Amino acid sequence: MQVKIPLPCIAPIFQNVFVIYPLDNVPEILSENEFIGVRIEDRSFLHQKKWHKWMHKWVILQSVSFRNEAEYQLHKILRAVEKNLILSRLEPNMYGRKNQYFISPKALINFFLAYPQIIANTYKLAEQCNFDFDFKTPKNKKFYTNSKYSDRLLLENLAWKAWRCVMASIIKRQKNA
Repeated sequence: MQVKIPLPCIAPIFQNVFVIYPLDNVPEILSENEFIGVRIEDRSFLHQKKWHKWMHKWVILQSVSFRNEAEYQLHKILRAVEKNLILSRLEPNMYGRKNQYFISPKALINFFLAYPQIIANTYKLAEQCNFDFDFKTPKNKKFYTNSKYSDRLLLENLAWKAWRCVMASIIKRQKNA
């Protein structure tokens, strides 16, 4: 059984990491390495006085989950399957936003022309970022445990455990019927 632990609303203290909070989840106090991500659809909220004190922390937030409309539709179908619902019964909070696709930097900047501070903050933040990854060395583990044999034993044990749970629930339902 998989235990689902919710993500904390406020990020832990990191070193060498920038944290970008979406506008709907901004803590009361921001550290030096924390910023407020502004989505295209959030721009109208920036006129509210409560956000003005954070202008130096605003950056563009454009999540990318899909390459195109077909992948977005596939995502919705897979979410419906996962939730065991027909597509029309999915609630909007059960799947990603439709606008989570790649937008060219030029087009993205055009959305924020009325907010030059956001554009400048975003560039400044991006210039401080780097990512080092060794693409030559394989990262996949050969074994989950310490050998192929022990992996097989683990899978077999987990399968039997799941089977016992399923059988127990079937027996329980039959007794209650």
